[in-house]
Amino acid sequence: MQSGASVSPLYCGKITNTKQLEVFAERINCSLGPDLVDCARGKTVEDITKATSGITISKSIGSQNIVGPTADGEFLPDLPENLFKTGHFHPDVDVITGVTSNEGALFTMIMPRYQVKDGVSLEMFESVVRNGMTYGRQKHKVVEDLTLFHYTNHADPNNQIAARQSMMDCFSDSGFLAPLMLEAKALAKVTFLFCICYNFLDLHGMWATPLQKCRDSFLRLVLAMCP
Repeated sequence: MQSGASVSPLYCGKITNTKQLEVFAERINCSLGPDLVDCARGKTVEDITKATSGITISKSIGSQNIVGPTADGEFLPDLPENLFKTGHFHPDVDVITGVTSNEGALFTMIMPRYQVKDGVSLEMFESVVRNGMTYGRQKHKVVEDLTLFHYTNHADPNNQIAARQSMMDCFSDSGFLAPLMLEAKALAKVTFLFCICYNFLDLHGMWATPLQKCRDSFLRLVLAMCP
């Protein structure tokens, strides 16, 4: 697996709000109710993909994405972290998973380019932390306050480029790195860590990944994995 783990609050959960489903049903001209599945089955692949393309995490309340896996009690009996805790998984299956040092850059892609091209304001960074993120599938003001304190560039709080990087780092850690560490500890009798460092730069210069940042991320992961 790449870019995270099954316990990530971004991609798996229990549906507690129907907002996305309501938008989806409206886009495919179906009614929300017991006949929705049959109605959706009558649509073409193009109809479905077009309808879901504009339904993103930001359109929902909580972490559940309409196209992500859900703990329905049948195919997926429970949340992955609960299955790990109770031993309901296959421990004999080897798992390899990984993350990059700048996974949070993914979220700048779904934001309007004018908002992130030249960095973000400290106010926007705070708004994202408080309104656009979940931590362990829950929201806690104390966690939000500590997160803001930890990731804010206190030496230069008005540096919008630094604030954008802090926002991406926060997304990386909460959505990818922390869930990966939790899953690795649950699955592995022996954990092997590999670090592949390289530089990558997109056309807008927003995904630069210096080698030192890669090494620092790897060391943070090693320290967090140690008992």
